[in-house]
Amino acid sequence: MNWLRKAQVLVAGMSIEPPLEIHFQVDFDNKPEPNTAEIKIYNLSDDTIARIKRGQNIILNAGYEGDVGTIFAGDITKVVTEWEGTEKITRIIAGDGADAWLNATVSKTYRPGIRASQIIRDIIGGFGLEIGTIRLAEDVTYRNGRTVHGKLRQVLQGIVNDCKSKMTITNGVILIRPPAAGTQTGFLLNSDTGLIGTPGYIDSDDADFDVECLLNHRITADSLLRIESRTARGNFRVVKGRHSGDDQNWTTQMEVVAI
Repeated sequence: MNWLRKAQVLVAGMSIEPPLEIHFQVDFDNKPEPNTAEIKIYNLSDDTIARIKRGQNIILNAGYEGDVGTIFAGDITKVVTEWEGTEKITRIIAGDGADAWLNATVSKTYRPGIRASQIIRDIIGGFGLEIGTIRLAEDVTYRNGRTVHGKLRQVLQGIVNDCKSKMTITNGVILIRPPAAGTQTGFLLNSDTGLIGTPGYIDSDDADFDVECLLNHRITADSLLRIESRTARGNFRVVKGRHSGDDQNWTTQMEVVAI
């Protein structure tokens, strides 16, 4: 199946793809901090390397022939080119929404009677972050108004906590939902659809099983899917995971909780 693999890096107005060798590791979870990616591209020309810079947007698409999708979209935070023997390797570190999320500050005062959802939309819209879903468990009304001041991520997290909800960032898109909510994928994972080995039980408050499958670009934090195996059988929500790809293996590893 190796020959069916497709990978593409879109950056600085360029499309980088095979025959250049591309390795990647994309981590994702349902926490409010940005997801991160490390992309290694082998033997780029000096001119191409010079065009790739910190702060640029980068998109990584991966999958198999006829089924390729985005597994990461974000901003470059670091670029390093090193030699390993005869191989020149450009290593790109990126975070989804990293610059706006990590560096932005906010200072505003809102009128009495304003709802939490109104404040959230106003703050997010002011920093160019894309809103995916805002569905609060409780849309709190601030009867005396609300003043917000400080780091963007801390201000938003405080309001989300007031509403007994959770906030995640996926490919630069902010999702704010009730704690148990997820994204319906309709995906069935078993030995015929890419499941690798047998899911292992996890003794954790957050997850029930550790699962590995062939790389699946549709799976991300809070994906809802069905698993059929000897150990795990039923409907699950993805808590966190990692997409990995090198010259040997392309896999998606995840921790899931039963729903």
